[in-house]
Amino acid sequence: MASDNSKILITSTNNNSSEMINQNNIFTEKESIMVCETCINSTCKHQDHFKISIRDLLAEYRSNSNSIIDYSIVEKYLKKIEENNPITVREKLNNLKIKSINILNKKLTNFQNKFHKRLNEIREKIEQNYLTIENNFFEAESRIQSNNIEVLNNISIDEIISFFEKGSRSEKELENMINLVKKNSDQDKIKRNLQDMEAILFSKMLSNQQSSENVEIKEDDFNKELVGLTEDLSREIDVEMSTPSVFKLNKDKFNSNPKNFIYKKDITDKLQKSYTIDSVFCAFTTFDGKCYIAWGCPTFTVEVYDLIQDKLVKSLTGFSQHIYITRHFFDKIPKKDYLLSTSYSKICKVWDCQNFSNIVTIKNCHTGAYLYSGLIIFDSSFVSSPLVLTVAPNENIKVWDFEGVLVNQINTSTDYTYYLNVWYDDRDEKCNIYIINANSKDVKIYDYKTGKVYKTFYNVELQAAWHMSALVENIKNKPYLFESDGQGNLRVWDIETQTIYKKILVDGINLRGICFWNEQFVLVAGTDKTVKVIDYMKEKLEGTIEANNNILCTVDKIRHPILGECIFSGGIDGKIKMFTQA
Repeated sequence: MASDNSKILITSTNNNSSEMINQNNIFTEKESIMVCETCINSTCKHQDHFKISIRDLLAEYRSNSNSIIDYSIVEKYLKKIEENNPITVREKLNNLKIKSINILNKKLTNFQNKFHKRLNEIREKIEQNYLTIENNFFEAESRIQSNNIEVLNNISIDEIISFFEKGSRSEKELENMINLVKKNSDQDKIKRNLQDMEAILFSKMLSNQQSSENVEIKEDDFNKELVGLTEDLSREIDVEMSTPSVFKLNKDKFNSNPKNFIYKKDITDKLQKSYTIDSVFCAFTTFDGKCYIAWGCPTFTVEVYDLIQDKLVKSLTGFSQHIYITRHFFDKIPKKDYLLSTSYSKICKVWDCQNFSNIVTIKNCHTGAYLYSGLIIFDSSFVSSPLVLTVAPNENIKVWDFEGVLVNQINTSTDYTYYLNVWYDDRDEKCNIYIINANSKDVKIYDYKTGKVYKTFYNVELQAAWHMSALVENIKNKPYLFESDGQGNLRVWDIETQTIYKKILVDGINLRGICFWNEQFVLVAGTDKTVKVIDYMKEKLEGTIEANNNILCTVDKIRHPILGECIFSGGIDGKIKMFTQA
């Protein structure tokens, strides 16, 4: 090949390239390959030539792709919401200032990340075939004889561009055109012409790939996405402006039909093989937008998995025996995320999710070793720091401060407790705090401050049922208690009247952990190894997701910034499985 001072990036579409994609890693080893700015060959040995990594090369292109998104659309939807809200979004934005704007920016960034993820997958295909294609070009170049090429006296960039814009060209035609340009240009023109051709070829190929992969962003699709983003923003602002300063777990309601979700992959096969009723793992998004799954494993560590990086990022130590639960809690005032775990060694530990440092260790929490459940609650009217609640069967709920000092007890000694939850009742300015206790006889709600029973939910027909898991959620702005039991029942109770509002029986199994999906569906972990999708409003089993190879304990959800709405199941087979929309 004739000597020149430019680089050429020749690419082609490989029909098998999609099979070569590493779905778990956007950047591959080949992206660290250094290529010469002036030589086509990546093995350039010239000391005075500038080298650039393929990753940086792609980053340059990626940095110019933001123009696809028209941010003026955001303003249009903000104005649309203003027209319909008594308290305008603009006023709320003024009150919340930078914080609320950051919420919107974060959501837009997440949307952009989805788009760039698809671009990166396409570029990864390119780089996986880069060296092979480059070598093929050299071989083809050497086979071309000068007397076989028609040499023109003059050739312009416009003619070159016209050549490529006329549609698909064979590899032979591309090679001939490149050689034609090289033979009819001086060194300065060579560099300029070949750089232009490189940009045209790369952009043209990328455009074709985008079309074939159906990843181009259409205006109407983006408009629909922005409608959802602004609705989320409005909801976030409403939460910020409300009196209670407590983040409610699983408050975010999803939109899709979960029965249509399909298996994506296993997150781990090292989950503690536990008969704990619920919360053997948790999936959560932190205040600063990180997405994690955390679980206890048989080596007595709590493993933290970053869903965006698709890898384990932390192993939290300090336990010497079986870990029962791992749960996430969010303190809204200082914007802090916490993990809580309990163990057969009678220990409860709390970690700060900012750096996953251990900030609370409570030893000898109870006389019994079965610490099936625990909570972190936030009561700014009582103490400035969070409080930890622990429980063991037929023992009182104990309340600890973050120094590990026992500050209160709630009399639950007659209850064989399986699961605790918290309900922040924000229907008035007081924002009462209630503790939900699912046990072997019934479900009770305790007033946290007085320690007295507030409501009892009991059905004489099911007096032998184990009440596995319970939570309170709003349906049309009214709170209802959801609970699962060992006889296959999911019941929805009217809290005020203590009567059953909805009931669904899944015969022949028991139901464990509950995940609230939206004002139509809940997900329940079944002992038949499946996730039950229940339409509680219609009182029917909507669908079944084939999940693990043994009894399920926990089912959870998360809105992944790239994959969207996701479901996770965890069972006694030691696996956490991930499901995404079909």
